[in-house]
Amino acid sequence: MFKIIDKKIRESFSNASILYDTLAGLHREIGRELIKKARPAIQCPDDQQLMMLDVGMGTGWLTKKITFWYPDARVIGLDFADGMIQSAKKDMEEYSIVQGDAMNLPFRDGSLDVIFSNLSLQWVRSFDDFFKEVQRVLKPGGKFFATVFGRQTFEELFKSLEATRSEDHRCQEQILTRLRSKEELYASLQSGQLVTHHFDYEHIKVHYPSMMDLLKWIKKIGANRLANGSRVGKDWLNRTDQYYQQHFSDRMGVQATLEIIWMEIENQ
Repeated sequence: MFKIIDKKIRESFSNASILYDTLAGLHREIGRELIKKARPAIQCPDDQQLMMLDVGMGTGWLTKKITFWYPDARVIGLDFADGMIQSAKKDMEEYSIVQGDAMNLPFRDGSLDVIFSNLSLQWVRSFDDFFKEVQRVLKPGGKFFATVFGRQTFEELFKSLEATRSEDHRCQEQILTRLRSKEELYASLQSGQLVTHHFDYEHIKVHYPSMMDLLKWIKKIGANRLANGSRVGKDWLNRTDQYYQQHFSDRMGVQATLEIIWMEIENQ
């Protein structure tokens, strides 16, 4: 959940590819719902093949599901992490898989009918620039369906870190850099020429045995580098763990909030 230079994000997700699918139950549940919400809005013409893109495909689970529901479409999966691409290719030989950057989509202007993205856009450098790319590659009337983790994701962790941070750590603001908010995301949408048909959010509570288990999960899916101990000392983590247990736990374990933003966008 922290700002990391693109190279580090790429390496982090590449290293996570083997574990990604075994830890991605939530991604799949939300991905199923994303397709369910999108299907009524997608028209399938008889005289042409739909061109569909899955941005941030990971190991390809959503790409496969899109293909299942739209067998006559050409469905392309795109990711920028080497490890994710190689993992996807192992059991997706018949699929179209492209390695590329969401900030510079490798497609012609007006070439795509539908774009999906499930819980990956929080990593893009600029929402404004990304939506310009979406507008560029979508055909007029083309649709974009996405889910994004919002700023309130893991709010208990950030509150606990802040509450236990000593004066020695006051200069380390970058550790507590959070994801961008739904307000920032919505403002980026409104600044362009894309039409917003649906924009909503929800908070999901998940449980982990301890805060340390939460950090291990975050690290394993490649989300950030907090748990590697390079910036956060053991004493601080121990204090944070105790605070977390005292303030954000119940009989099921420690609580963690996930803010999920849902959107349906159309290109004019």
